[in-house]
Amino acid sequence: MSSSCAPSTLNPLASSTLVFNVSNRREVKFVTMTAPTTSGTWTCLVHITSLGRLVWMERSLDVHYFENMPWGYTGNQEWKPGGLFAREFDSKATKVIWDLEGIYATSRHIRGVCFAGIPHPGIIGTAPSTELLEKWNEREGKLIEDHRDAISPVAYPLNPKGVYIGQATPEKVKEKIGLEGARTLPGRDNGGNRDIKNLSKGSRVYPPVFVFGANFSVGDLHFSQGDGEMTFCGAIEMAGVVTLITSINHGGIEKFGLMNPIFLA
Repeated sequence: MSSSCAPSTLNPLASSTLVFNVSNRREVKFVTMTAPTTSGTWTCLVHITSLGRLVWMERSLDVHYFENMPWGYTGNQEWKPGGLFAREFDSKATKVIWDLEGIYATSRHIRGVCFAGIPHPGIIGTAPSTELLEKWNEREGKLIEDHRDAISPVAYPLNPKGVYIGQATPEKVKEKIGLEGARTLPGRDNGGNRDIKNLSKGSRVYPPVFVFGANFSVGDLHFSQGDGEMTFCGAIEMAGVVTLITSINHGGIEKFGLMNPIFLA
């Protein structure tokens, strides 16, 4: 999973339509929403509108692959510590290419299989506040300490190695982000890497807003997957376009009693 592009800005007081191009290297893109308060009482509203070519909207979300890139891939991880969850299988690393046509996927590597996919983003959410980030790191640091011998790891420690910011960021800032920023593998209070297979056309999402501007993000597009993508690369990863309409609900956290985003898939 990776993040890219400098955040753009929109006005939340009226519905806003956004279009993102997302590559199939598990990319994530961000948008910043200007808000008249800095308190954490706001929620975003995102709605999915159509299927096929990834598109998001305030009252609808849509998901499509690029017409000139009608393919995706699935990876099978080799068993090793930190790899496959199911240790009883002696799995070897493999990769399957899928050809996408309309709502159907077929593969030159798995003959005789044709099925309808449900295109969706694996990642959607907002940025955490400094206080929330500190809470995560404290909680996950304790989990790591209490379960050091777990396979696979129960959480991943802070680590500046391999941090990808997606912008022209000074090295010292990248290192600071790596030492303080949460690992993006698990979903959390802000949404993030949820991998909900039915989060597609007609769905709505209500993520809490923790910082000024929200820093809404979306990416990691899938043509199809099982809920939770439990085999890590068990989805059909694809490139696509995300178009969405967003709005801000003042007092939404209190109104809905939010401790996590609401997903209406």
